[in-house]
Amino acid sequence: MRFRADANYALGTAYLEDFSNSGGGSTDPVLREARGYLERAILQDPRHDAAHFRLGFAYLKQNQADRAIRSYARAAALDGFTSSPARQHLEKIYRHLHPPLPDEDQERYELRISHGWNGLVAQERETFGSSR
Repeated sequence: MRFRADANYALGTAYLEDFSNSGGGSTDPVLREARGYLERAILQDPRHDAAHFRLGFAYLKQNQADRAIRSYARAAALDGFTSSPARQHLEKIYRHLHPPLPDEDQERYELRISHGWNGLVAQERETFGSSR
């Protein structure tokens, strides 16, 4: 199944590249095609970290931040070669969605943000750890 997953991943990545080069919007059919191929890659291999990572990008471009967060957290939890960039994207999105509270100093904010997005990665790690 990994070969099929890799084939779908390659097609999804190619469609994402076309989308990026075209400057299309969130409803672009090319973006929907990319997402479909990436979702199929994950169905065929749920531990395909690169597919989760690219799917996070597709969701983000479709203004689906919650789904993007989940995809990036899964990519980070799988500890593959996309783990580090997935963590960076996850933290950036999480910060954007959770700005500092009015009475919160920088240290407390950093701690809250770190606990939040690291907690999401830990949840995904438990999910994948139990399905091995």
